[in-house]
Amino acid sequence: MKRQAILITAYRDAGQLLEIISFFDSRFEFYIHVDRRSRMETAHLERKPNVHIYRAYSVHWGSRNHLKAILLLAGEALKNAEIDYLHLITEQDFPVKPLSFFTDTFDTSCDHIRRIPVPCPDWESGGGLDRINYYNFYDLLDAKKAGCVINFFVRIQKLLKIKRKYPAHLPKLYAGSTYWSLRRETVQYVVDYTDRNPQLLERMKHTFCPEEFYIPTVLMTAPFAGSFSDNHLRYIDWSSGRGGYPAYLDESDFPVIVGSGRLFARKFNCENQRKLHRYLTDPQATVTASSESSCLRRAQLRMLDILIVFDGICRRHNIDYWLASGTLLGARRYGGFIPWDDDLDVEIRQKDHHRLLRVLERELPPELRLQCRRTDKNYWYYFPKIRDTRSEVLEPETLKYNFLYRGIFIDIFPMEPFFSTFIKRRLDGILVRTARRRFAPSRLQRVFNYVALLFYPFARLFIAATRLAFLFLPKTKYTDIPGKETCDARLACHLFPLGSIRFEGRFFPAPHDTDGYLTGIYGKDFMTPPPPEQRGRHTQEIRFVQNG
Repeated sequence: MKRQAILITAYRDAGQLLEIISFFDSRFEFYIHVDRRSRMETAHLERKPNVHIYRAYSVHWGSRNHLKAILLLAGEALKNAEIDYLHLITEQDFPVKPLSFFTDTFDTSCDHIRRIPVPCPDWESGGGLDRINYYNFYDLLDAKKAGCVINFFVRIQKLLKIKRKYPAHLPKLYAGSTYWSLRRETVQYVVDYTDRNPQLLERMKHTFCPEEFYIPTVLMTAPFAGSFSDNHLRYIDWSSGRGGYPAYLDESDFPVIVGSGRLFARKFNCENQRKLHRYLTDPQATVTASSESSCLRRAQLRMLDILIVFDGICRRHNIDYWLASGTLLGARRYGGFIPWDDDLDVEIRQKDHHRLLRVLERELPPELRLQCRRTDKNYWYYFPKIRDTRSEVLEPETLKYNFLYRGIFIDIFPMEPFFSTFIKRRLDGILVRTARRRFAPSRLQRVFNYVALLFYPFARLFIAATRLAFLFLPKTKYTDIPGKETCDARLACHLFPLGSIRFEGRFFPAPHDTDGYLTGIYGKDFMTPPPPEQRGRHTQEIRFVQNG
């Protein structure tokens, strides 16, 4: 009978280890490395026939010994010929799916690990290069006691322009999450590579968190490097606070966790997260979260996937964009989506608008569609969307106007200089009425909409003249292009030069002065959430019509 192995790095909490082990059954083998400095008592765990404990390394946070411990566990697990799949977690992780999913449903023919070329666009510290290019003395010093000393030495190296060399004969660097779920042959490749090429592991000395570089880099040298899934199947809340970074999870995270589609979640503190553990292990437990909330989180993660694709396309073609409106507010307030938000907004400059549409039509993957007036004859908005074809969003506008594409989406708002929001509001009224003149529900409304046609040429002429004038006038205030029916002004000094902000564990472009931007839209108390009765949604229902 084939088995799965759970590799665990641990250092203090035998109780949490016992909870993880108790969740699984005898079909799973556990290979656990306990920090050699730890006083954790493990005798009761070692008596279990499927539990194997090792204490080979003293593991400082961020040090190479953590990577060595992982490689040790992988090698020991591979000695058992019955093991055909391996999962790497820590004692602060916990399975999200039921046991039957691991044994009957989960596809063990696929590798799940994130791999991003270095420098990584959503990483700080030079996209991760500072970890490699400078001596980070986590191998020598305990960061919890001497973190300021480690950082001081890095600053000195930068000041003196001292850089470490990365030899040309070593493979191109990739990075990703520490944690993964991989096939036996994939892990065997990593172990064999380490035995044949010790130079890369040696170069990882004095590198900060080298485990986030080593295995992704090694796997990109494999002949099957293109067969991986970049979804590492871990739910991690990278927002700051809540006891640590990443955040500690509790029962309020339950709907988000179960809707994420992940295998494991982290991180847990056994003393404070007992109720969440009970929710995850007992199907009969009373859970305050509704299935609607879980569906919403699943939709948010689908929007995040669309955003990642969009971000990659914009970076390849040097098209500037930035997170906007409620999406930026969520990034600032929560480090991700506003918990009840069901859309995602980005903004671009009007001068890049048509070039972006051409690029998106050409490069979007098959599961995504560009929705604009050229690709959907019933779509009358002046701003485009990117739609997911594996879902359906039931919203008033989609149903009323019979849009061709109806999936989960992100909105792309072109922005341009404009001198008067009052005048723009009047132009919007003409342009919007004209755009939807055929769809008005009542005869009187249709009459008003057709009357707007008389003023349409003058409105377009005025807009063209305004755009021409702004070629020579200072661009101090931006609004969305006429025809969107809103006219919130953004000051250029808040927008440019663009910065970045963490959103759902990644960094994305953002206005230079995020707080100034948000204050202009939501007021000075934008960090204060509204009362529950004011937490509205745009959509009526979200359906997933295919797997994914």
